[in-house]
Amino acid sequence: MLAKTVIGGAVAVAALLAVAPIASASTTTTTTTPPPAQGELFVQLNADTAALPGRANVYQFTEGNVAYGNCPGDKGVFSSSALTFDGYTYNADVMAVTSNVFAKAKLKPGVGAGAYKLTMTCGNRSISATFTVPGKQVTKTPVGAPQTGGGGTATVFA
Repeated sequence: MLAKTVIGGAVAVAALLAVAPIASASTTTTTTTPPPAQGELFVQLNADTAALPGRANVYQFTEGNVAYGNCPGDKGVFSSSALTFDGYTYNADVMAVTSNVFAKAKLKPGVGAGAYKLTMTCGNRSISATFTVPGKQVTKTPVGAPQTGGGGTATVFA
């Protein structure tokens, strides 16, 4: 009777362990902006990549920022209360986003963290998207000699 109980318990534990990885598996949902249909207006700040997801419509302090737009048959112009634009390129092939208007985007001085509008005017039409400027992470640089904890490795001369 004891042997049957031990074997039955071992089978139950094995079955539980076999199911445990399935129960604890999680899924990650990444939201990306779908590519525009041909002839459809489209605007976005930055682009997600397979290696760096989560960058679309988020200002990046450590990297260059690019405004992307799709303005079929015309040359779009970007505007924003938080950004300046230069280096416009039209009809270039960029694999990150299906669009035909690109420009370098820089944060205007004094703009704080928050949500802002990016607009592209395309002839007599316009389209807008909301992007975020994250708060800057402040780091403190140590001043003076490093504190090492009282000299635990100091040599004592007698």
